[in-house]
Amino acid sequence: VTVATSWGPLAASVLHQELLSIARDLKTVDVDLQVYSVAALQDLLARQLATQGSATVDLAIVPNDWLGRLAQRGVLAELPASRVAFLQSELVGQALLAVTDRDRVLGYPLSADVLAFVYNPRLLTARPQSLEDVLEDDSLPPGVIPFACDLLSPYHVLPLLASTDGPTVDDTGAPIVRRAELDALFSCLSPLWQRPGAWRPFRGDDLESLHVQLFAEGRLASFLAGPWLLEALELTGQPFVVVPIPPAAPGAASAGALVGYQCAAIVQYSPWLDLTLEVGARLVGAEVNDRLNRTTRRLPVRADAYRSRESVRAPGTLGFLSALEQGRFLPAGSSGQQRLQEISNVLSRLALRPGPPNDCEVAEALAAEALP
Repeated sequence: VTVATSWGPLAASVLHQELLSIARDLKTVDVDLQVYSVAALQDLLARQLATQGSATVDLAIVPNDWLGRLAQRGVLAELPASRVAFLQSELVGQALLAVTDRDRVLGYPLSADVLAFVYNPRLLTARPQSLEDVLEDDSLPPGVIPFACDLLSPYHVLPLLASTDGPTVDDTGAPIVRRAELDALFSCLSPLWQRPGAWRPFRGDDLESLHVQLFAEGRLASFLAGPWLLEALELTGQPFVVVPIPPAAPGAASAGALVGYQCAAIVQYSPWLDLTLEVGARLVGAEVNDRLNRTTRRLPVRADAYRSRESVRAPGTLGFLSALEQGRFLPAGSSGQQRLQEISNVLSRLALRPGPPNDCEVAEALAAEALP
């Protein structure tokens, strides 16, 4: 059974060990893990349809928002009713919904990811109720950057576009971003970017490492982060609090962060379909799934994990679980992947500039895409 993933080195190593253990238990199967870049994995799976009957991948570890498009192309096998019944008895409801397109369950959910707001309580002494509260806090020491996020990532930007109307989605569940909302967000952040060194933490390579470094040095008061950064935050020596992402403006309703699920999807033309279904199911088993998520610092999808104190003992974990509860996922059958790419195109025109964009440059970038 060949398994393909785009997980990073640590997560892929942990996954490989669990797959080898599963193969030993099953005795009748060998498992081979292949690691690709995200783009290479997308291309590989897109080519599966042309190789009917001779699939080069049997099981793919992919985000849930890939499932709908892959299923439409005939790449994925639907999980049989017996496997679905197992998931219904073991998983939290949102995880199962995230891999369901109409009545078809298209994969095994393995873990959840969500961004949350991390802040230093020594620098921001009261829990911020909005992004404006953070940006206008005049009690911060000189040289401290109030806030940072990845301006190239729709996952970072979309939660900040909350309005009093709440999140807006189309009939497939994909987010709708309006030009006026993006313009208002850039206007809100513009004064911050005029401060020395404040533009760099919003764009460029390896921003997560930069954010953690600045936070450790006491030069960054808050930023957006995922649960995989908890260990790095614990090593900074700085106190930190994790809460759901606040809205951009005071009194606005939080839209909730986008929740992503990593899933094990079965390739339709695998010659080892029954064995592959069993391997995928075992990745959701209690002990295997707990080890995967504990080591990679992802959030659990099994219902029993939320009844265990061990799963929420680490500092900050409860904050990410609250963000997960308030978040929203892109349905498997939605046009969400295409919509996120459209938003990325707009953000790229702005974030890749060497300096912060002025009002005219923001207007030009927003006009270049067909935004409502």
